[in-house]
Amino acid sequence: MASFMYKRSKRYRNASAIVLVAALCLAGYKGYFSWQKTALYAKAAELQSAGNELEAQEAYTQAQQIRIIDYKEQETVAALNLLNPAAALKQFFTVLTADTKAAQEVNDINLLLTSYEAYQAKAKETAAKDEASQKRFAEMAASEQLEERFNDAFTNAKVYLVKSLEADISTKKFDGNHEIVYLTQVPAIYYKDEKRKSDEINKLLERYDQARLDASFKAKSFEDVLKDVVAIRNFYATHKIEAPWLLPKLETYAQATLAKLEKSDLKSFIASAMVFQSTQELSEGSAKTMAYIQTTLRKQLERAEQLASTQKYAEAIALYKVLDAYKDTDNEVAAAEQAFLESDPQQLLRKAVGTELAFTNVTSIKDQAGAKLTAAGILDNKTLVLARLLPSQKIETTRATLDQALTVKSIQWADRLGVKKDVSILQLEAASKVRKVRFLAYEVSTPEMFKILDVEADKMELERTGVLIFDNPVIEGTGAGSGNTGAGAGAGTNPNTGTSPNTGTSPSTGTGTGTGINTNAGLKAYYEYRNGRYSFSRLIDSKGITDPKSTDGIVEIAVSELASHRNEKVRFQATISSVDDNKATIQLTNGSIVLTGNSNLRFKQGTAMITGIYTSSEDVKRANTVVTEYKVTVLELKQ
Repeated sequence: MASFMYKRSKRYRNASAIVLVAALCLAGYKGYFSWQKTALYAKAAELQSAGNELEAQEAYTQAQQIRIIDYKEQETVAALNLLNPAAALKQFFTVLTADTKAAQEVNDINLLLTSYEAYQAKAKETAAKDEASQKRFAEMAASEQLEERFNDAFTNAKVYLVKSLEADISTKKFDGNHEIVYLTQVPAIYYKDEKRKSDEINKLLERYDQARLDASFKAKSFEDVLKDVVAIRNFYATHKIEAPWLLPKLETYAQATLAKLEKSDLKSFIASAMVFQSTQELSEGSAKTMAYIQTTLRKQLERAEQLASTQKYAEAIALYKVLDAYKDTDNEVAAAEQAFLESDPQQLLRKAVGTELAFTNVTSIKDQAGAKLTAAGILDNKTLVLARLLPSQKIETTRATLDQALTVKSIQWADRLGVKKDVSILQLEAASKVRKVRFLAYEVSTPEMFKILDVEADKMELERTGVLIFDNPVIEGTGAGSGNTGAGAGAGTNPNTGTSPNTGTSPSTGTGTGTGINTNAGLKAYYEYRNGRYSFSRLIDSKGITDPKSTDGIVEIAVSELASHRNEKVRFQATISSVDDNKATIQLTNGSIVLTGNSNLRFKQGTAMITGIYTSSEDVKRANTVVTEYKVTVLELKQ
C-alpha cells in the first residue's frame, strides 16, 4: 500500500514539474514577444516622430503582427492609417523607376510617355494634399532621382526620333507618323520651352514634308498627290500640328501642274481642276489655286464664244465639248453646231452622211425650196450628195452614184435646165477625153435625184425651156460631132471624114482614121426634154440641114430610140458586151440587142459605131424575168 502511494506521489510530482516548466516557458515566450512588441512600437513611434515614415510604417506593421499580447493596438492602427499612403507612394515610385529605366533601355517611347504622364498626374494629385504629403512626394522623387532619369530618357528619345525621321528623308520611305506623334508629345521642358519646341519640330517637319511631297509630285498622279496631302493634313489636325508650310507647297505644285495641262491637255486640266475643287480639305485654304482655276476656265469659255463668233465653229464645238466636264455647254454646242450647218456647206454634207471626209466641188444655196441651206458635193469621187437643212433643223439627204472614173470639175445650180415646177436642177461639168466638157444634169426630188442629161460636147446653151443646143456633141449612139479626127462611117449628110463605102456624098473632107467621132466643125445637136430626160432630137450641120434623116436614108439615133425605127436604116453608138463568132450582144437596161452580119464583119467587145437595120424583136425569159431582145442586121461597123 505504502509502495503504491509512493509511486502515485512521484507521478504527481513529475507532472507538476512539467506543468511548472511549461508555465515558465510560456511566461518566458510571452514575455519575449511582449518586449519585442513594445520595442517595435517604441521604435516606430520614434521613427514617426523623426519623419522616417516608411521605416515607421514597417515597424508599426511588424508590431501589429505580434498577436500574442495586446499592446497599444488602437494607437498602432491609427499610426498605420496615417502611414499607409507613404507605403503606397513608395510602391508607385518603385514601379515608375523600373518602367522609366526599361523604356530608356529599349527606346520604348510610349512607355516613357506613359510613365511621365503618371508621374505628372501623381505630382498634381499630391500638390492638392497637405504639406506632409508634398514633402513625402518630393523626398521619394529625389530619392529615386526621377527628374534626372526623365531628362536623360527624353533627351535620348528626341535624338532617336529625329534620327528616325532624318533616315526617312534619306531613304525616301516616309512611314514616320508614329515618330512625329511621339516627338510632339515630348514635354516642352526638355526643349527648354514651348517656343523652342515648336521651332525645332516645325523646322524638321517642314523638311520632312518637302521631301515626301517632292517624292509624291514626281511619282504620282495629280489626284493621288491631293490624296496624300489630305491625309497629311488630317493627320496633323488630329495631333494638333498646324504645318503652315503644307498648303503653300501644294499650291505651288498645283498651279504649275495645271498650267502645264492647260497648254497641252485641256481635258486633263479640267479633270484635275475639278478634283481640286471638290477636295474641300484643300480648296477652302487654297485661294490662289481656286482663283487660277476659275480664271482659266472663264477664259476658255470666252475663247469658245470668240471662236463661234468668228465662224470657227469646228474649233468652238470641240472646245465647248471639252468644257462640258466643267460646265453644262449643251446649249452652246447645239447653237454652234446649228450655226456651223447654216454657214458651212461642207459641214452640212458631212453631217448629212455621217462622215468626216471632205467633199469636193461643193456648192450651196440659201433659202431654196423652203430650206435654210442646200448644199451639194462629191464624196470620194463616187457619190453626188445633196443635203437640205430645213427650218425644223431636220436634214434631208439625197444621193446619186456617179460613173466610175468620172472626174467632176464643177457643180452649179441650173434651174434654167428644169422643166418641172419647183424641182431644182444640179448641173455637173466633168472631164471628157473626146470633147471639152461632159455635161451632166440631175433633177433633185428629195429623197432622190434623177439624171436627166449626160452629153459630151464643146459647148452647151439653152435655146428655150426644155431644149438644149450642144456644139460638136458626141451624140449618144451616133458619134456625130467635130474636133477629132476619125474614119467616116457613113455617107450623105453624116459629117464623118473619110471615104465611105456607101453611096452618096459626104460633106467631110480628108481621109478618116479614127473611131467614128466626127471632125467637121460647126455641127450642132438639139436635145429636148421628154420622158423625164434630155434626149437627142436633131442635128444642124454646117449646111443648115436639120432633118435627122440623112440623104442616104440613114437615121442618126440614140440606142434607146431603136425600138421606134423598125425596118429603118439607122446609125447609133453602143457598147458590145459579148461576142460569139459573127454574132454580138449589147446589153440594155430592159433587154438586149443582138447584132448579126456578113462574114466580113469582125465584132469585138467595146464601144462601136453601128450602121444597120432593126428587123425584129422577141420576148425572152431571163432569170425569171421577161425581157425584149432586138435583132439588128449590121451593114457597117466601126470600132
